[in-house]
Amino acid sequence: MTGWHGQRMKALGWNRLWQRRRSDAAGQRVAGQGRVVADRSVMRRIETAHGLPAVNPGTDWQWRPVSLSGTIQPAILEKPQVGCGFGPELTLWHDCPDCALSLRQLVGLGNPDYALQFEGRDFGGEYLSVSMNLPDELLADLGPFHVLRVDGAFSATASIIVYARLNLVQGPNTAKILRQLGEPIDGQGALRLAEFDLAYADISPRAVDRAWLDLILQSPGQNTVTVHDLVMSRHPRAQF
Repeated sequence: MTGWHGQRMKALGWNRLWQRRRSDAAGQRVAGQGRVVADRSVMRRIETAHGLPAVNPGTDWQWRPVSLSGTIQPAILEKPQVGCGFGPELTLWHDCPDCALSLRQLVGLGNPDYALQFEGRDFGGEYLSVSMNLPDELLADLGPFHVLRVDGAFSATASIIVYARLNLVQGPNTAKILRQLGEPIDGQGALRLAEFDLAYADISPRAVDRAWLDLILQSPGQNTVTVHDLVMSRHPRAQF
């Protein structure tokens, strides 16, 4: 990571913790388990909700996590250990020594009918992250001529900064792109977005082998954060 965000993450000690604990374990989970549908013409028809924008012209792929699309079992994790899986596509990471947190799927909230809720109870760490494996369909011809966009609807009981980090694996190398999801989230109905222009990513012309998205909550102690919706979309960009 470079620039201001990289310096900030290192200052918080996150980079060192992730490098030691993660060991790409989230990437080792089968990415295909997280797919919603295989046909892109179907994926383009995902209905947006909670005020998220409709599909933009030129979008050729769209995806919503399984945990926001259907019931998963078990629907709650209490005091989860580092690297604990949640549903077919999510992995939880944190640096709280007492694991004083919970992650649950909420059901019956409207359209979509599902949400993810993180609750920190005397959380003694600096970060809480959930990794989402991205479907194989995204990887087929992914390259520097694409822009990936994440749109989300959030609520929080206290102000909190949320980051999105895209991870692209090519052989032994992993390109990481970090983006802050706009202003801190505070209260209900917060719409946030981040864009990842792959023309500026440190990737080679070869195929991308694996990809996942980290949703990172900074200092989530004594806070309840709800992800009401999260949609990733892909957009071809003008080639150089």
